[in-house]
Amino acid sequence: MISRLRKKRRTTTRKPRTPANAAGAPGTFSGFTFLWLLAGIGWTAACLPSTATAAEQIEAPPMKGFSAQHQALVREVQESNKQLNVVEIAQGRENSLEAIQAQDFVYKVNTKPPSRERLFRVLSGEAYLAQLEAEYRKAGQTGSFFLPAPLDSFNQPNSGVLSALWFQNQATGPEDPVEQRRGLMGVVDGKAQQNVNAEPEAAIINETVGASDMMVNLEIELGSATSTFGVVLRAREPRDWNEAVDQIKVNEFFFVLFSESSVALYYHEPGKEDLLIKSAELSSKRAFQAQATVFGDQFRVFRDNEEVLSAVDTTERQTDNGQYCGMIAGITEGEPTRVDNFRGLRYGGEFATRNFAPSAILYRGANVHYHPLYFEQIALERYGQHFGNLVAPWLSHGLFFADAALLPYSLGKNPPWVCHDDVCLAQPGDIVPFRLYLPVKDPKGMLLQATAMALAWTVIP
Repeated sequence: MISRLRKKRRTTTRKPRTPANAAGAPGTFSGFTFLWLLAGIGWTAACLPSTATAAEQIEAPPMKGFSAQHQALVREVQESNKQLNVVEIAQGRENSLEAIQAQDFVYKVNTKPPSRERLFRVLSGEAYLAQLEAEYRKAGQTGSFFLPAPLDSFNQPNSGVLSALWFQNQATGPEDPVEQRRGLMGVVDGKAQQNVNAEPEAAIINETVGASDMMVNLEIELGSATSTFGVVLRAREPRDWNEAVDQIKVNEFFFVLFSESSVALYYHEPGKEDLLIKSAELSSKRAFQAQATVFGDQFRVFRDNEEVLSAVDTTERQTDNGQYCGMIAGITEGEPTRVDNFRGLRYGGEFATRNFAPSAILYRGANVHYHPLYFEQIALERYGQHFGNLVAPWLSHGLFFADAALLPYSLGKNPPWVCHDDVCLAQPGDIVPFRLYLPVKDPKGMLLQATAMALAWTVIP
């Protein structure tokens, strides 16, 4: 019986398995897994083009209530501009295609997914707008880049007028053949420029600040000692684009005018002489950073972050203040006046410091006290901070023997009868940075450590 069992066991003994990834064996990873990964990569690459162009293949929703002729014009507008994903045209107009493109509103809905840079980068507002403008220029666009704020860095191609962001002198200003707009100020080499002997002009930006209290910043480079340039505050809403008007003749605003050695605050009302509110003499400087603020009836003017003028509105007007800002060019002689980095902001006044007495609060901590923990490792035992499973055991043992060698010092610094608490330590849930807890010099501890070492040297042979 035993021989039969041995024989049967001998015949049914399994051979040892060869590892799947051994040399010469068709292992699972080297075969199926490789082919599966290769097929997945190929499928993903094949699907990428369709994913990228899916936004462009979205069709416009059915337009209810529009006539057949109107729908045909909408389809023609869609075919003429491939970048439109959804097009809606105001109901009630059945004119030609040119009239629809020129008069009606066309809404663009961008359904293209965001790029990796937009998803995984935390940017400031200015950096994000700069990135959007860079993408706009990279796409081959040379026109105006509209921003959701009253600011302009004038980084557009050279032009005889400012960009479409600005309302200029559309009545008597020369017409630019490319932009087909009128104005006296233009853009040259990335900066706005007022040419020599040009007439005074006020340019109001198309975006409102949102309040009549505002701050306006502008970098100014005057062309000569007699040239003047400045900023406009509290301007009224500009007229319609298609209306040929001069902002000086139709708009009401305050403006600050800089020269090389002076600054003045004026109030301008159409049809009347400009009212001088206050002026001041300055040290001579042609290139500077200009800043003007208005909060309530208080005006403050700065040049290179130095306050040069402070005034109060004494006009006693009955009308509300405007919420637009801009630039104004006065006399231009010698060389052209150039400006850059215009920016308008809502202003809430100068930061007010606390005007109340400091308060005190009494806190009673937990009534938990303990005697000194001479072998405590705070980083590891209290906060769970360590250098990994390979290094932490060796480091903990080393710190233990170091604490044992310096035990007399610890006894002298913190005697055993002293009580401690954890009020000054980080509480559970706090974010605790990693620190190195080095020994602190203590005369009693050093004296006791030296005494213990001397006794050990004497007693131990």
